[in-house]
Parts: sequence; structure tokens; C-alpha cells
Amino acid sequence: MLMYDFDNSLKQARHCDSLIQGFVEAQTRSIEVSDTFDNFMANYLFSLPSIKYTETIENIFSSNIESINTIGNVHFVEKVSEFYQLRKKYGKNVDEFVESVTELCVSGTYEDMVGFNSLHHFVISSYLLADMEHLNLQCRQIMKVTDEELEVFYQTRRQIEEASGDKENVWETKIPQVEQPWREAMKKGQEIISGGTK
Repeated sequence: MLMYDFDNSLKQARHCDSLIQGFVEAQTRSIEVSDTFDNFMANYLFSLPSIKYTETIENIFSSNIESINTIGNVHFVEKVSEFYQLRKKYGKNVDEFVESVTELCVSGTYEDMVGFNSLHHFVISSYLLADMEHLNLQCRQIMKVTDEELEVFYQTRRQIEEASGDKENVWETKIPQVEQPWREAMKKGQEIISGGTK
């Protein structure tokens, strides 16, 4: 389960890392060719990185002394703890990057873009990701987990998810019931604010 969690965490981190790198490269082009700045700013909001780790397995591992005793390998436990610490740092870096870019895209000027140090976030992302990858490999070696064993675990999880069917699509069932009245109320509120009648 821990190795599965590591694998999923790393997939998300790799994706975020590539998006942050993409921003650095696009920022470089945008600064070099200033007439592309507005177009770049408008488009980039749609490709911001997002990290959504499930902490269930981490919490089971860190809060249950029996789990740690069952593993019975101090080196492995130490490496797992290090991985989760790095994962938190990685998520914090992504959150800070997204917050900065959102501010920049909403109200930033060309001067703000020139002053924004996106490379800083990319360097942190790259180093943390490399450390997480390395810890993942160390943990797999310590516990002798093979690719085949991980694949069996993935297949079992997929079968369980498929057997339980699809979850409710709330966007189609619940949200439409409240969305239209809400939008109409907001429109009326804006009219009132701007001097219309109640």
C-alpha cells in the first residue's frame, strides 16, 4: 500500500513539475516577445498545476505503531517518513506557485511578469521530486517490491473500483437544481448594487 501511494504521489509530482517547467519556458518567451504577454497570461490560468494527495495511507502508517512494528525494518520506516515529509514540502511549493501565478495572471503587468521568479519554484520542484524518486527506489529495494507485485496490487484495486460501479455525477444530478436559481439571484443582486430596482 505504501509503495502504491508513493507511485501515485510521484505521478502527480511529475505532472506538476512539467507544468511548472512549462510556465518557466513560456514566461521566458513572453518576456522576450512582449506582444505575446496578454495572450500568455490569459491562457496559463487553464494549465495551473494541482496536487491532491490522499493522506489515508500516510495517516495509517504514521499513527499506528502496530503497522510500523509489522514492517519491522527501521531503515524502511525512516525512508517512508522522509518521503512523506518531502511530499508535504512539494505540495506547499506547488500551492505557493499557484497562488503567485494566479495573482500574476489576474492583475499582473508586463513589469510584474519580468519580476516574477518562477525559476525559484521550478528549482525547488525539481530537487524535491528527485529526492522523492530516490527515496521511492530505496524503499522498493529495502522491501524487495517488484514491478510485478505492484501491478498485481493495481489490478486488484481496479477490479474493486469497477465492481462498485460509477459514483454519482453530482454535476448532472444535484448541481443543476440549485445553479440556475443561484445565478438569477446573483444577477438580481448585481442589478440592485448597480442601481436597479428590487
